[in-house]
Amino acid sequence: MKARPEEDDEGAHDTFPTVPAEQSTPCVRVAHLEPLGGCGDRVRIGAEPLVVGRASSCALRIDDRRISSEHALLQATDTGVCVRDLSSTNGTFVDNRRTDQAWLTAPAILTFGKTSYQLVFGDPGIDGAPSPRSFGGVIGRAPAMLELFAVLGRVAPTGCTVLLRGEPGTGKDRLAHAIHAASRRSQGPFVTVHAASLRAPGAHAQLFGDIRGALAGEESHRSGLFAQAHGGTLFLKEVGDVPRALQAKVLDVLETKRVRPLGGKPQPVDVRIIAATTSDLDEACRRGTFRRDILRRITGVRLQVPALRDRREDIGLLTRELCGELHRDRGLPAAWVDPDALSVLEAYAWPGNMPELKHVLEQVLVEAQGVVIRREAIEHALRVQQGAASTPAAQAVASSVKDRIQRAWRDNLRDLYRQYGGNISRIASAAGLDRRTVRKTLQDMGEHPARKERARGG
Repeated sequence: MKARPEEDDEGAHDTFPTVPAEQSTPCVRVAHLEPLGGCGDRVRIGAEPLVVGRASSCALRIDDRRISSEHALLQATDTGVCVRDLSSTNGTFVDNRRTDQAWLTAPAILTFGKTSYQLVFGDPGIDGAPSPRSFGGVIGRAPAMLELFAVLGRVAPTGCTVLLRGEPGTGKDRLAHAIHAASRRSQGPFVTVHAASLRAPGAHAQLFGDIRGALAGEESHRSGLFAQAHGGTLFLKEVGDVPRALQAKVLDVLETKRVRPLGGKPQPVDVRIIAATTSDLDEACRRGTFRRDILRRITGVRLQVPALRDRREDIGLLTRELCGELHRDRGLPAAWVDPDALSVLEAYAWPGNMPELKHVLEQVLVEAQGVVIRREAIEHALRVQQGAASTPAAQAVASSVKDRIQRAWRDNLRDLYRQYGGNISRIASAAGLDRRTVRKTLQDMGEHPARKERARGG
């Protein structure tokens, strides 16, 4: 970056200053601004002066109280991009340094008020690569993503059920939300069901609702998740984990469009189903752990969400988006990744997909010494990441997941025991379990006396 002293700008707000004539030439370099965080449109910088500010007359209008009406001017030349502050109140910053005027020939972070952009040279699309596109905030330019966006654009407005399959961290949750937002049900509720939680006691009531106190004549209705999603979308997350004991009841709701709360009568329910899975449901059907008739019901359209290693063309876009998100939401330094460092990111396999990429970038930004992230910093963060995954601590975390699920299961069973006053039959019905399992588990927990103890007590 080469900086020049600011010239006399008196009257600059009436006729904006341009690049001095000796620097101008018809052969203008192409540059554009990418909003950090992926929020907003790309802005092209050309030979015509581009004014940044809050005023409606500005070519790049930013609604930010810290920005002056006419804040800064940008203009492209054959030698680079001129960035000139227009005597703004809070200043124009290049790579976190306040500047009056600068000539830029390499990528940089430009900050106006609280809003930051990355200055990028070259026009995406001139090099033959497709321009990036998005669906509901999910961005990409890789062929697999462009094909996925095209299908989603056609499917989302319909009422078709959708099954999204992909590895953990590929963005299935965001796509499910985006499908709902682009549908005719967008004003209705979006309700998520974590299928793994349906293994806990009370799963039947959780899904279908119940009428509490029906036998005592003091009824109070608790809506299940199907009823809560009425008029909207029900997102079945990791649908392959729905317990076999509940699958027949789920199928009945999908076929009849009616739900029966515990202790109540059938009620009509109108929901669109979007399901997601990381597993092979066809194989699960062959093993007998998942019903094929349910698979047919939830597979109006089946879509594969690509892993990050299968869309390496997008890693640069995603890196910019995540760096901007970490800067905006967590106050980490505004920075950009240089080409050598980016090549390291693009070569890595990313078994953890987007969450792993975000974690690596977060580590790099926490330790950042400047606004440019170098290859060495990325390589160090990846070594740390790979080492941490093989430590005993990481293995202990994985094993503790099972313990947490077991504790949640017992806590729910304890709540049902108190809710139904120790009535084993009603607890077993609400939990979708047999009475012997419920009684044995409660006795092991010390919540229910053994038969001999109850006889002596009587």
